Amino acid sequence: MTAGKARAMINLSEGAIDALADEIDRRALADEAFTPFEEPELSSTCSSWRSGPRR
Repeated sequence: MTAGKARAMINLSEGAIDALADEIDRRALADEAFTPFEEPELSSTCSSWRSGPRR
């Protein structure tokens, strides 16, 4: 993988993380809860970020 492609992937990931964090913040400020349907999706997305890339 070239450095340019790696940087593009990092930038894309940062954008996705920022968008999700913004949604969580927006809901928290509006005192809106996530539905039971949304919670597993959010949890699995966040846990995959913490565990690093899949091989």
